[in-house]
Amino acid sequence: MTHVEDARRALDEAAQRTPPACDGAPEFTADDLSDDDLAWCREVCRLCPIFELCDDYASTARPAAGFWAGRVRKGRGMNDRTEERNRIA
Repeated sequence: MTHVEDARRALDEAAQRTPPACDGAPEFTADDLSDDDLAWCREVCRLCPIFELCDDYASTARPAAGFWAGRVRKGRGMNDRTEERNRIA
Protein backbone atom coordinates (compact mmCIF):
# COMPACT_ATOMS: atom_id res chain seq x y z
CA MET A 1 0.00 0.00 0.00
CA THR A 2 1.18 3.54 -0.71
CA HIS A 3 1.35 6.33 1.86
CA VAL A 4 -1.68 7.98 0.21
CA GLU A 5 -3.69 4.77 0.56
CA ASP A 6 -2.56 4.31 4.18
CA ALA A 7 -3.41 7.92 5.00
CA ARG A 8 -6.87 7.63 3.39
CA ARG A 9 -7.59 4.37 5.20
CA ALA A 10 -6.58 5.89 8.55
CA LEU A 11 -8.73 8.98 7.89
CA ASP A 12 -11.75 6.90 6.84
CA GLU A 13 -11.46 4.64 9.89
CA ALA A 14 -11.20 7.62 12.25
CA ALA A 15 -14.14 9.34 10.56
CA GLN A 16 -16.27 6.23 11.09
CA ARG A 17 -15.46 6.24 14.82
CA THR A 18 -15.76 10.03 15.20
CA PRO A 19 -17.67 11.66 12.34
CA PRO A 20 -16.14 15.09 11.72
CA ALA A 21 -18.33 18.19 11.82
CA CYS A 22 -17.52 18.85 8.15
CA ASP A 23 -19.19 15.60 7.06
CA GLY A 24 -21.90 16.59 4.59
CA ALA A 25 -21.30 20.34 4.95
CA PRO A 26 -21.41 21.81 1.43
CA GLU A 27 -18.90 24.54 2.31
CA PHE A 28 -16.11 21.93 2.39
CA THR A 29 -16.64 21.07 -1.28
CA ALA A 30 -17.76 24.44 -2.66
CA ASP A 31 -15.70 26.10 -5.37
CA ASP A 32 -16.04 29.65 -4.10
CA LEU A 33 -16.25 30.44 -0.41
CA SER A 34 -17.03 33.78 1.16
CA ASP A 35 -14.76 35.12 3.87
CA ASP A 36 -17.39 34.10 6.43
CA ASP A 37 -17.52 30.55 5.00
CA LEU A 38 -13.73 30.31 5.12
CA ALA A 39 -13.68 31.48 8.73
CA TRP A 40 -16.37 28.94 9.66
CA CYS A 41 -14.54 26.11 7.90
CA ARG A 42 -11.28 27.02 9.64
CA GLU A 43 -13.01 26.98 13.02
CA VAL A 44 -14.59 23.58 12.33
CA CYS A 45 -11.16 22.22 11.38
CA ARG A 46 -9.44 23.83 14.36
CA LEU A 47 -11.73 21.90 16.72
CA CYS A 48 -11.72 18.64 14.76
CA PRO A 49 -10.52 15.54 16.63
CA ILE A 50 -9.17 13.98 13.41
CA PHE A 51 -7.44 17.11 12.09
CA GLU A 52 -3.96 15.53 11.94
CA LEU A 53 -5.20 12.54 9.94
CA CYS A 54 -7.03 14.84 7.54
CA ASP A 55 -3.94 17.01 7.15
CA ASP A 56 -1.73 13.97 6.56
CA TYR A 57 -4.06 12.69 3.85
CA ALA A 58 -4.52 16.08 2.18
CA SER A 59 -0.80 16.89 2.27
CA THR A 60 0.04 13.51 0.77
CA ALA A 61 -2.78 13.07 -1.75
CA ARG A 62 -3.06 16.77 -2.66
CA PRO A 63 -6.77 16.59 -3.55
CA ALA A 64 -7.83 18.59 -6.60
CA ALA A 65 -10.37 20.63 -4.64
CA GLY A 66 -12.06 21.13 -1.32
CA PHE A 67 -11.35 22.47 2.12
CA TRP A 68 -9.15 19.96 3.96
CA ALA A 69 -7.49 20.33 7.37
CA GLY A 70 -8.02 24.05 7.59
CA ARG A 71 -6.98 24.95 4.04
CA VAL A 72 -8.43 25.33 0.59
CA ARG A 73 -6.83 22.60 -1.51
CA LYS A 74 -6.40 22.88 -5.26
CA GLY A 75 -4.23 19.89 -6.07
CA ARG A 76 -0.65 19.71 -7.22
CA GLY A 77 -0.74 23.07 -9.01
CA MET A 78 -1.01 24.93 -5.71
CA ASN A 79 2.24 26.43 -4.52
CA ASP A 80 3.50 26.61 -0.93
CA ARG A 81 2.86 30.37 -0.66
CA THR A 82 -0.83 29.89 -1.56
CA GLU A 83 -1.15 27.00 0.87
CA GLU A 84 0.48 29.05 3.64
CA ARG A 85 -1.98 31.90 3.09
CA ASN A 86 -4.89 29.45 3.47
CA ARG A 87 -3.68 27.79 6.71
CA ILE A 88 -5.52 28.01 9.98
CA ALA A 89 -4.21 31.00 11.89
